[in-house]
Amino acid sequence: MKMFEVPEIFPEDWPKEKRIEVIRDIGRKAKEEFDKRYPSIVKWFEEYDALYILSFCAIYFLSYPEGTDPEAYEGELDFYYHYLEIMQAFSLMQERAISVKPLAEKAEALRTEMKELGDLMGRREYDVPDNVTEEELREHILLWRIRNQTAAIRNWAYPQQMLKLTKGLFAGVSGQFQSLNGINPESLVDLIVCIICEVEDKLNSHRAKVRSFMRIRNYEKVVKAYNETWPDMAPISNEEARELYEISGESCRNLKAMLLAHSDLRLSDIYTFRLDDLMRMLGSRESEGALRSILDNWSFEFGDLKGRKTEYFVLDNPVLRKPLIKIAQDTYFSSILGIFPHMALGLVEGLVDVDKSLKEKYDHYKGDYLEEIAADLIKRNFPNGTLFRRSQWKDPKTGLQYENDLTVTIDSFALVAECKAGAVSALAKRGEPFRLKRTLEDLILEPADQANRFIEYLASNPGMHILKTTEGKENRIDTTRVKYYIPLTLTIEDLGFISSNVKEAIHGGLIKREVRSLVPSMSVAALECVFELLENEVERIHYLLRRREFEHHVDYVGDELDLLGFYLENGFNIGSMEYTGLHISLANKSKELDPYFIAKAVGKSVAKPSLQMTKWWRDIINQVCLKRPKRWTELGFILLNSTKEDQKTFEHEMFCMRSRVKTGRLEHKHNWVAFLSGPEQRRYFIAGFPYKRLTRTVRNSVMQDIFASEQRNQTRGAVCIGVNVGTNEYPYSVIAAVGETCFIDSNLGTPY
Repeated sequence: MKMFEVPEIFPEDWPKEKRIEVIRDIGRKAKEEFDKRYPSIVKWFEEYDALYILSFCAIYFLSYPEGTDPEAYEGELDFYYHYLEIMQAFSLMQERAISVKPLAEKAEALRTEMKELGDLMGRREYDVPDNVTEEELREHILLWRIRNQTAAIRNWAYPQQMLKLTKGLFAGVSGQFQSLNGINPESLVDLIVCIICEVEDKLNSHRAKVRSFMRIRNYEKVVKAYNETWPDMAPISNEEARELYEISGESCRNLKAMLLAHSDLRLSDIYTFRLDDLMRMLGSRESEGALRSILDNWSFEFGDLKGRKTEYFVLDNPVLRKPLIKIAQDTYFSSILGIFPHMALGLVEGLVDVDKSLKEKYDHYKGDYLEEIAADLIKRNFPNGTLFRRSQWKDPKTGLQYENDLTVTIDSFALVAECKAGAVSALAKRGEPFRLKRTLEDLILEPADQANRFIEYLASNPGMHILKTTEGKENRIDTTRVKYYIPLTLTIEDLGFISSNVKEAIHGGLIKREVRSLVPSMSVAALECVFELLENEVERIHYLLRRREFEHHVDYVGDELDLLGFYLENGFNIGSMEYTGLHISLANKSKELDPYFIAKAVGKSVAKPSLQMTKWWRDIINQVCLKRPKRWTELGFILLNSTKEDQKTFEHEMFCMRSRVKTGRLEHKHNWVAFLSGPEQRRYFIAGFPYKRLTRTVRNSVMQDIFASEQRNQTRGAVCIGVNVGTNEYPYSVIAAVGETCFIDSNLGTPY
């Protein structure tokens, strides 16, 4: 998914007022049209059976063959999941209309109507308030984007991550939860997985039955196959088959279309479950009465939403809290089972919230659980680092006592992380300014301040810090060698693009903070994906450090995985553009990562995305991580601040120089090649030194001369890669670094 430049849509000489008026006019017209057409969704459920309509949309508009994603290659969808959620809410505003009438040619009209309403839903936010100030305009745009994201974006992690985290979150309160609800919370999560698998099996079975008659070309055999496919149906006689064939204009194609429409009346069976089906999935491990109670708690019946304001269905759809429709005693239906993993956490938390004691215990355990999995994740992915948890320390300036959740020191670097497990409220997701600000303060800004305070404390006093832990033990954090600190805040849920770019909230006037205080914030699920795709400790350090700089310098739209997809393409090495006030949209860049993570979850093999670099470069960095020479993390950091194109050019020049050294065809006694990587704001010097039959003393002296060369001036750090052409050593014979290796923008307050 390559980047391309979008031209300015307004003439350069247009004043701001004129531009705003044009946008406002688009918004007003969209709002008027939306308000007029939106209520008409209800008509579909007056004329057609609700279960049929909802099932039809779920299968024909939202189901795709395995391994395909139309949004990835089309850029958008004609029909999104939130359209179906809105339709399910509308269907519950009246009693069910019992009808066997098929959509037939009106199916496309339904899809078109929902797409047009979806477009109007977004464009109506262009209706900017009158006499708006610059700051108010920025806030309006920010809240509009948050509301659009809440309306349309589903899944706060990959399905397997959401289910795993949901299951783990309730493990600590499992006993009390079961005493209250009569069922184990982990069993509920298992049930959700089983339901999703069952839906897939039922859908594939239905498609196979349809294919059994659709691929036949003789009308009599078509009807015979149709009868055999559904033996529970009254069979179509030969005389009736002939009559149907004549009605269809003696076209076998038209006849099959008629039979297909008839078979579609069974689609609701795919999304319908009886209580005994669900007990079978659980293996009868739980109480039938308890499960019935929970399912009823998660269900509406037809007519339950009568009189509800339909506007609320856009940002506060009640079917996301109660996704099931109870259609008979112990019988349940839902067209939105495809997003059950997304809803699972909220559904189970809803069962927790009714009991004050259980909720208090759960909220406490939730924080411990986040810290536990974050610590495990960091420890596994920084095996050469030293992890410290729950360090208590006193601020010498204020005398106040604080606690740090996680710190890992590794060579010249220290990663300081704070965990915050609070939930993102529904009001915050709907863009309510006060609640959104409160959520940002609680989940992002407060832990960011904690991380920055602890970094300042450690960096101001380099040496051994002996700190008590909350368990009464001692953490001995030695910062003697630490030159660079990387702050990070971790959450369970996130706020999408605003979590990955807090600067948007600052520019939008929603929060008052200096941009320099920004700390990367991401969900633990996103961090897991980052660590999964980055191959070694150096790459992970480089991503986290450059990720902070990138957020500081570039205005972008995208979540953490969009950023990760962009990083894998270029390592955030975009030259001087980074410092030009660049505005870029990274939305959907994460689509490049989806095939790997989705395939891995189902045990299929897909090529793993990785940071783009030449094989030699990758081998050098891997060797550095394996051998860990002096300043090894800084060495790797400098090497990663180069583009693949620079690496190719340098490798070619190095190859040519090595050949000349081997044959002795040289003008000078010692020779090297070099290039400058990065823009002048963060420039590095990388040299290659091929040599033959040199003592270590002479070799090191020449490398010192290379570092002292004029070309090295005005660079932040330098690496020299030495290769002895008389041996088979690969990928290098010696490697060294000098200088302030990791330049971090001084506005960010590091390095110390």
